[in-house]
Amino acid sequence: MFTASRFQFCGHDSFHAILNDLHAGQYLAFIYAYTRVLRRPPAEADIQKYFDVTPPTVHQMLITLERKGLIRRTPGVARSIELLVAPDSLPVLR
Repeated sequence: MFTASRFQFCGHDSFHAILNDLHAGQYLAFIYAYTRVLRRPPAEADIQKYFDVTPPTVHQMLITLERKGLIRRTPGVARSIELLVAPDSLPVLR
């Protein structure tokens, strides 16, 4: 399901900086785990429930992750979040 060839590797410091950010890394780990277990990406509402945050908080984080090149989404398509980083670079989901 997840192979190295599917992932874009970011060779710059912003990749490591965003992964070191506790919240961003946890969001990425959640997206990976949710997709792996349920075989479909999470909706923003799923992320909101898991982290117990507001809808704007989730939406803003997804925009940030997308701008940093760590995820990709298709506008207007539900559950279209795709990770662009290798799973082994993600932190453990807590």
